[in-house]
Amino acid sequence: MIVGVSGSPITAELYDSFLGKWSALSQLGHGRILHAAGLLADGRVMVAGGIDANGNPLGTEIYDRSLDRWTASQLAVPRSLITMVVLADGRQLLVGGFTSGPSGATVAVDQS
Repeated sequence: MIVGVSGSPITAELYDSFLGKWSALSQLGHGRILHAAGLLADGRVMVAGGIDANGNPLGTEIYDRSLDRWTASQLAVPRSLITMVVLADGRQLLVGGFTSGPSGATVAVDQS
């Protein structure tokens, strides 16, 4: 999946490796760079962290393909340049990265 950085509308596209083609998805709430993305156990895709065009840290957006809709949520500590790991039980582990405050590296686990 490729997520748009800027522009209007802010775009996302999904690559189907079996068909060898890209398809457009619904518009995101926030364009971002320096983010992580991962597949949730139920098939949704979570795009987490990153920064917007003004350098502001962002939360998450979760894409539901069956509804073609993004839903925004917040991270406990928004950050960029994070690492996302899918745990064996399907949860997402977000590790490290940079925040806009002095809190340093942090860890958060998505409970969905």
